[in-house]
Amino acid sequence: EQNIAVQKEAAVKVNRYNQSELKAKYPYLNVEDIVLGSDCGADEGWFDPWLLLSAYKNKIKSLGVEILPARVTGFKPDKALLVHEPNTGQTSTLHYNIIVNTTEIH
Repeated sequence: EQNIAVQKEAAVKVNRYNQSELKAKYPYLNVEDIVLGSDCGADEGWFDPWLLLSAYKNKIKSLGVEILPARVTGFKPDKALLVHEPNTGQTSTLHYNIIVNTTEIH
């Protein structure tokens, strides 16, 4: 109830449902242990994280950033990295001015 009140104060078009109303609106849900539920009836958006990541990658590439599909295997004191490129199987030294370390989950 308190969360719904906060949403309504923020002008969110939120709907409150008791158990029987939830069962009628969402018949595929098991609502046996649910007393109260809510959803947003309108103006609810969606977010596509992959699309956002792709947009960022395209923008930085247009600014001259090179994205390497490589794994850092070591650091050298003279602003250099040892990198292993899985596509070629080669390990090489990469010199840099600025480095941004990111991780991708496979």
